[in-house]
Amino acid sequence: GARAARAARATAAAPAPRPRPPGAAGPMEVRAWVVGDRLEVAIADEGCGVRPRGDSPGIGLGLGIIGRTTERFEVRDRPGGGGELRLCFRLAPET
Repeated sequence: GARAARAARATAAAPAPRPRPPGAAGPMEVRAWVVGDRLEVAIADEGCGVRPRGDSPGIGLGLGIIGRTTERFEVRDRPGGGGELRLCFRLAPET
């Protein structure tokens, strides 16, 4: 639950949409909501969108970790520019 969500947020920074040119950093938006027994999280920015990068500073594990810790996830370009990562986690039943 919460630990997986924290790990996914931290990991999401690596495969996130490509950065803007130096000095042109934009806002990042994180939203979360509960739907039934699931936590939905959306992480979005106003960058260049989602594109493969040969010069990525990461080691290529980010989306694999997200895939193993979420019920499902989606990476997409946003209308008007930028990218969005949507994550879905099953919540643990209350005890």
